Amino acid sequence: METAPDPRDQYAANYARSVARNPSSADYRLLSSKMCWDAVLECAVKVQIITEEQCKTISGKTALVNGSDRLVPSAESMKAVPPGQSLGFFAGFYPMHMMLSTGGGEGAGNKNACIGIGQPVGWELLDLVNGPDWEYRTALNTYQGAIVSLRGIHIPTGEVAVVRRRSLSLLDR
Repeated sequence: METAPDPRDQYAANYARSVARNPSSADYRLLSSKMCWDAVLECAVKVQIITEEQCKTISGKTALVNGSDRLVPSAESMKAVPPGQSLGFFAGFYPMHMMLSTGGGEGAGNKNACIGIGQPVGWELLDLVNGPDWEYRTALNTYQGAIVSLRGIHIPTGEVAVVRRRSLSLLDR
């Protein structure tokens, strides 16, 4: 069961969307200069979920989403992901990419080409419902659900990853 939404998650989604739409801004350059998970952490700093000092001690690669968080099993379920959710793309339990949901099936992130859509560098807003190649491989899926097939530049052909999510506001707990 979902808990009541934290308004800071919506603030983070609004910030992420605004930055993606303003590529000449200092914040765009800042987020575009970071690893995908560190850029999502920076969104948490900007909306005061965590402080800059806390950000220095947190590993975005492991703190934002982990392999036991809520599964996003299909394109249809991606449409329902609330704004401000950290989205983790996992090969097994290994995080390979992170983004921030902005609602309505969209997400913002940097270095998105690694999941087969988007650019190699640059904070951008992407359609995560129609962009990725969502497949159902239940015979091969050990995580009990649908998986997204990723054909990114850093991923061997045919490798698949599960998508998991967690509220960005949970970083402060």
